[in-house]
Amino acid sequence: MNQSVGFKGVRGFTLLEVMVAVTIVAIALSAVYKLYSQAFAMNQSARFYTTAALLAETKLAELNAQAPRDLTSDTGDFEDAYADYRWEITVTEVAAEALTLSLQSMRQIDIVITHAQQGDTFSLRTYRFDNNV
Repeated sequence: MNQSVGFKGVRGFTLLEVMVAVTIVAIALSAVYKLYSQAFAMNQSARFYTTAALLAETKLAELNAQAPRDLTSDTGDFEDAYADYRWEITVTEVAAEALTLSLQSMRQIDIVITHAQQGDTFSLRTYRFDNNV
């Protein structure tokens, strides 16, 4: 009895079919990875701009509590809660001929929030009138 064990009648995949399938899977996975990394980067950016806007509004509220003539340029950070964020306030006097006698002094206030690690920057500009000049 000479029976040989063979693969006659057994169907399988050829090497070419396996290579094509692996290539298709590799292309699909690389596209998914790129999509994921872009979504992660956009999430980080959105988080920065949301947080920076809230921090800038906080600094602006602190400035609004001061008299316009007492405003000065300054820099600092947000302590422990937002240790990676820095702020810079620049106050400049704006001279305009169109201002009436009751509004003779106007100050431009620029607030810049930066993230120390990411390097992102958020800017806010506002103006304050000083009626008591």
